[in-house]
Amino acid sequence: MITSRENEKIKYLKKLTSTKHRKKEGRFLVDDLKTYNEGIKRGFKPLSLFVSKDFENLKIPENCRVFEVKHSVLASVSSQPSFSGLIGVFEIPDYSETIFESDRIAVLDGVQNPENVGAVLRNAALFGFQSVVLTSNSADPFSLKSVRASKGGIFHVKTRRLVNSLIFDKLQEIPNVFFAEKEGGEDICSLKIPDEKIAIVLGSEGSGIEEGFKQIQHRKITIPTTEAIDSLNVAVSCGIIMSRVFSGR
Repeated sequence: MITSRENEKIKYLKKLTSTKHRKKEGRFLVDDLKTYNEGIKRGFKPLSLFVSKDFENLKIPENCRVFEVKHSVLASVSSQPSFSGLIGVFEIPDYSETIFESDRIAVLDGVQNPENVGAVLRNAALFGFQSVVLTSNSADPFSLKSVRASKGGIFHVKTRRLVNSLIFDKLQEIPNVFFAEKEGGEDICSLKIPDEKIAIVLGSEGSGIEEGFKQIQHRKITIPTTEAIDSLNVAVSCGIIMSRVFSGR
């Protein structure tokens, strides 16, 4: 059993809580049992598994190394109050060549809250969006907070951060690009949903969609609301729009 936070394996797990090291190692952590099980169900295999308690019927793929760790030591990596007692190390899938091949794509521009990013991944999985592309100044979708908030969506949806210039080029090849705007766009409730390929672009609540994107041919869409509150949370907006696209197929 691993009992010290100074153990090299624990230090390695802690390194993977940073974007820099996740990118360098090509690996990410899952510290939620439900998300872990969803990954296994979807055919993803952890490279290693760290547990601090017994789990009934826990599925452990063949050749996955399992390490028993003192709960307080493993919990120090997760830092969530209701830590499940499990951390799996997974390989980050490389979707760079195929992420724009999907028929339903969401693009997040400058969305820096990792839990919002995770919630968008959850929405995407539920409403049939196969890809979520993020600009380089958005939160890392493979952070612990994003993975947790995705509720398993991280294993259903192609996701990757890309440089803006590449996103611009790829969006120009898509016949139907919609920008979610607070006001001035077509009412999402009455919008006729095209049968062709669709990309939805959403910006941060504070800054909106970057000006550079405006050069791309697009249509604006708006969610009708009262004026009681300034704006919708980006993940909520995304869920409403994705639901409308899904129901309007």
